[in-house]
Amino acid sequence: MFRTTLRQVPNLTVLGLNFYRACVPTLRWRRMMATSIPSARKVIRRAPNDSLLSQSYAIPDERSKTSHQGLPLRPCVAVTACEVFDLENVRSVLSEHHIKAEEIVRNEAVHYQIEDAPVRTDVFVLHSGTVVSWGMPEQDVLDKVLPLLRSSMNTPYEIQTEDLDYIEYESGQEKEGQTSTIDHEIICIKGEPRQKMLDKLAFSYGISRSTRLAVLESSLEKHIQLTRNTTENLSQGKQLGIGAREVLQSSGKLLLLRGKLNLYSELVETPDLYWTEPNLEKIYNHVSRILDVNTRISILNRKLDYCSDEARALLDILTTRKGTRLEWIVIYLIMIEVLFEMHHFYERYEEHQKEKEPPVNSL
Repeated sequence: MFRTTLRQVPNLTVLGLNFYRACVPTLRWRRMMATSIPSARKVIRRAPNDSLLSQSYAIPDERSKTSHQGLPLRPCVAVTACEVFDLENVRSVLSEHHIKAEEIVRNEAVHYQIEDAPVRTDVFVLHSGTVVSWGMPEQDVLDKVLPLLRSSMNTPYEIQTEDLDYIEYESGQEKEGQTSTIDHEIICIKGEPRQKMLDKLAFSYGISRSTRLAVLESSLEKHIQLTRNTTENLSQGKQLGIGAREVLQSSGKLLLLRGKLNLYSELVETPDLYWTEPNLEKIYNHVSRILDVNTRISILNRKLDYCSDEARALLDILTTRKGTRLEWIVIYLIMIEVLFEMHHFYERYEEHQKEKEPPVNSL
């Protein structure tokens, strides 16, 4: 249509035609880029890599916002540092530092507040090895809270963190009957003070589920990197370079990871605490869905299946090699026995020949 119009209007300048030819590809490129780059919950910025992309694209960071619904955004940070916290020891340590702590859920969670912070901060210490702070930046949690609780940690882990933003309505700001929820990945805390604390606890359990899962994901990635060279050597026909003991240890680590994921924790199910609290269970499931916990659990289980198959294959190869070695040893022993029997047969033959010879008469 446009080219026909150009032919019918001979007075258009060459400059206008060139402008059209230059603009159309640009518009098509912009339209293609707008539809090919999906939005992401978290943006991980990496160094440019020529083998992947020759150009880098600027993706807006949602964390650049400072307010939501007219209220200031505050950080909610979850840090998993160990397998379990000794909550009795936690309360003793906090008491020694003149911090009033409350065991909000018996044998499950301890709560205390930091009053001298710029913003009132709620801290939940969960038995599952996670600290969740409401109102304190991540670095402050790592520098101030964790050192205070270090003596209460059992089986320390490599630290894993997860952070979200939240807003908190003051009494009377929210509409009557509204409850805490998540709006565009921003946690909205509403209700009476006691209800707010329970809602924060439910969110804390959901966020801690993500960091505890990240600990297992990190451990599995390290295991995969360690076994990758062995698999590559096997694909190239080289010696494995490992023994049966190492393979058995590797299989044991995989079984332990699978047990921590599916058996020894509540990562794959809803905690008993929420069976009688439908509203808190809804919050717990919502934040787990926002953090893609169920999808990550499924992926982690599939990776564990593949790694277990790999370990089983390596063990079968080592067992076959050991069986082959034993078979050759048996063959060598049989050959040696045959040689001895041949030697004994020759000796008996010589003796039999000597007995057949007539005696020599002496002159």
